[in-house]
Amino acid sequence: MEPGDRIGDYSIEVEIVRTKTEISYRAVHQLLPRRAVIKVMHTAGGATNAASMHLLREACMLEALQHPGVVRVFESGVLADRRTWFAYEYVAGPTVATVLAPGSIDRSDAIAMLRDVSEVLVHAHQRGVIHCGLRPGRIVLTGRSRGSRSASRTGAMPARTTPRPRRTTRPPRPGTTPRPSSPPATHSTIARTCSHSA
Repeated sequence: MEPGDRIGDYSIEVEIVRTKTEISYRAVHQLLPRRAVIKVMHTAGGATNAASMHLLREACMLEALQHPGVVRVFESGVLADRRTWFAYEYVAGPTVATVLAPGSIDRSDAIAMLRDVSEVLVHAHQRGVIHCGLRPGRIVLTGRSRGSRSASRTGAMPARTTPRPRRTTRPPRPGTTPRPSSPPATHSTIARTCSHSA
């Protein structure tokens, strides 16, 4: 798809990232004053039923989390060629990766980011969701933190995470951390995650 093409009520502005099975675009809504990230199945990857279900399951899990540190899902649909897609909140701002690149950061800022990301992870784990792709490039700083000057975009928190959640096989017991069906990839626990970031 090219800039100006339409997906639902959104007009594509630019391609953000492409994988073997999905493409993410930044898009603008035709009526509402908002931008979004649209994740759509990649034709080259084969829009199989399993891949389509995986994409929609990701959207459903994000919608179910409903946390200020997690991007909001706006809507989803199916294109004329049967490819599934969903649109979620576009979060502007630097990522933890870019902030860390020049060197160390202030201790109070680091503590605030770790606290906010930890709260997001606890919220997700209590609902049986494990984020298997969390890394500094997917945590966006928004400047809205309860305890530090530099915050990340997870709603009311310094860091905001992007999509890559996975539901565990069964709901966790209260006060326990759920165990995924298979070991997740090693990841850093830092801020608001976004699926379109590197």
